[in-house]
Amino acid sequence: MTMNLHDEEKFILDQVLSARHDTEFLKTQARELRLKINQAEQREAACEQAFADFMLGNGLTQTQVDEFSITLGKSTSVDVTDIDSVPEKYIRTKITKEVNKALIKAEGLSADGNNWLKYSEKNTITIKHKDA
Repeated sequence: MTMNLHDEEKFILDQVLSARHDTEFLKTQARELRLKINQAEQREAACEQAFADFMLGNGLTQTQVDEFSITLGKSTSVDVTDIDSVPEKYIRTKITKEVNKALIKAEGLSADGNNWLKYSEKNTITIKHKDA
């Protein structure tokens, strides 16, 4: 059986429409999955903060729950409010201009007198399974 031009066009169009349908379906699934991941990450952060608050409130820096070891720590992140005010020493250029936060943090640069710099701290929780 041979296909005429119209049949070939219809066959190709069906393939294109099917592929577009598959693409849209997968994009929808990906959006839904990203939303679920975001919600799970927010829940995880809230639970970790609650655990950190519990540990801080009870004067704990480390505890053991069943086979899990939990350690309370603190992480410090560098935030820059005005990249154009940052001294050149703390700038590294890739494709775009960005602040070398690792260097600022490593040098322990004070935010006092540097109105372009602020530090923010958050509590961190490290959970290790005894088999890990």
